[in-house]
Amino acid sequence: MKISKLDAPLRVYWDVNFKHSSDDILQKEDIFKIAGRILAGRPFFVNLGEDILNYEHLNELLEKFQDAKIKLSLSSSNIIKDKKDLGFLNEHKLDFLEFKLNPHIATIKRNKKHLDKINKTLKMYLNVTDKVCPSLVVTADNYKLLP
Repeated sequence: MKISKLDAPLRVYWDVNFKHSSDDILQKEDIFKIAGRILAGRPFFVNLGEDILNYEHLNELLEKFQDAKIKLSLSSSNIIKDKKDLGFLNEHKLDFLEFKLNPHIATIKRNKKHLDKINKTLKMYLNVTDKVCPSLVVTADNYKLLP
């Protein structure tokens, strides 16, 4: 089979921050080596997920993906306090920025004002890209929070 005949192009969901334990953290060199291998596979879609905005070398990692012909997205549940924290993202092409809401459900249930923080964060994300994607895995426990 030729690569051009693939029905489902390669999609990569990569949790850069994943760790089993505190001594299981990948070093920057390893992360960048993995990024190189991902790029060599010529995926169609790459999601750098699970609070990637917390990754201290994110700007450099995004530079590795900059010239690749892939759909690149980021996932985060971070509440942003200042839009300058996201300014560097303007330099990179992003296809969408997923804002994960599930980690906030318990806080919203205790304090409805937390929705104001989420709204402000969404607006700051929109200053970086108009392709913001709020994301919620709907469950029997949280569906009543949907507007």
